[in-house]
Amino acid sequence: LGQISMLAARCAREMGISEADIDTHGYTVIAFEQMPKVSSLAQCLFHDNETDREVFFCSEDIRKLPNQPQRAQLIICELFDPGLLGEGILVLLGEARIKLCAAFDHQVIPARATLWAAAFQFGEHLQNCNGFDLSVFNQYRTGLMVDLDSMVEKGCARQLSHVFEVFSFDFEANIL
Repeated sequence: LGQISMLAARCAREMGISEADIDTHGYTVIAFEQMPKVSSLAQCLFHDNETDREVFFCSEDIRKLPNQPQRAQLIICELFDPGLLGEGILVLLGEARIKLCAAFDHQVIPARATLWAAAFQFGEHLQNCNGFDLSVFNQYRTGLMVDLDSMVEKGCARQLSHVFEVFSFDFEANIL
């Protein structure tokens, strides 16, 4: 998280954002991370690399933050899980835009995302699944991730549908 934010701050400087601009308009980068333990490390990292005035780092719940007087032009967001939406990105990013960003002149990284899906069948003996006890599927009900590639290679999974688009998001234009 810190490296991406510092790189974005450096790019903003290279594009002409000056010390006076930061004094006038505030942070150029806003960074979010839900793990509070990362917060103190990130703060030290930003201070050591002299980017703490340019990067606003937040590990708190955005919904609880008051509106900020200084507004950023860039949000770097890493609140994504393998399913895209599991860490509350839609609600949190919307709140961040309202409370922390310049009204019209801000960008979001990533700007867009698409959620794709396909139906798969899992089991030990898929080639002869009729008549078998399907309780082996229970182990996948609580697992957050399945190594699909290795399951297909072992013959324990097969694709039942074509890949299809579920949702497409434009985070920058706030279009879902």
